[in-house]
Amino acid sequence: MVENICGLQTVVKKSKNKAKAACLILHGFGADNNDLAPLADAIGSGLQMDWYFPNAAIQLPMGGRAWFHIDIMAMERAMQRGEFRDFKSSRPEGLDGAQKKLRPLYEKLREEYDTLIVGGFSQGAMMTTELTLSAPDKPEALVILSGTFIDEAGWRKSAPSCEGMVFFQSHGQQDAVLPFSGAEDLNEMLSESGLHGHWAGFKGGHEIPQSIIMQLKKFFQNIR
Repeated sequence: MVENICGLQTVVKKSKNKAKAACLILHGFGADNNDLAPLADAIGSGLQMDWYFPNAAIQLPMGGRAWFHIDIMAMERAMQRGEFRDFKSSRPEGLDGAQKKLRPLYEKLREEYDTLIVGGFSQGAMMTTELTLSAPDKPEALVILSGTFIDEAGWRKSAPSCEGMVFFQSHGQQDAVLPFSGAEDLNEMLSESGLHGHWAGFKGGHEIPQSIIMQLKKFFQNIR
């Protein structure tokens, strides 16, 4: 079922019985709100939880959507040289505007549910990490799937506000899109700031393999 919630077209998958917990999941660059919706069945089976998968606001010319624009040509040139773009040293243009559009949905779910988990894949993981670090009313858990470390100065400053929070982070060791080392740096920073993480590096690329889905299911089952 697709609903317009706070101005965002959102795929909603609700539990058969009234749930006190919800999960907000954001898709990556070039995907849409259907891309990660199967996670609700793969992970949520047996869990009393509602799932929300919103569409990003930006429609891309090549198809799919984005939370904020990325210089694809610069990324491709870096990849051709066997390098990665440096995201840590700057705050992506458009991130603040994207957060402004997403915040009402987050606040609505935070108010309606006792337990809220937020997460995303790739650019969606960057969005939900930023959302979690900056939100006055924190979620219970954060899920970072193939994300990376951006705006290092800002994130290091705000991360201690999440002290005690649990998070799940996965990343492929052969990821050709976002560097494995950037994910390791992010994990180290969050851990040093007092968050409690489950780190899942895997042999693979920019993806969510079945082995990670199984670990995620266990992670969700342990959240209270």
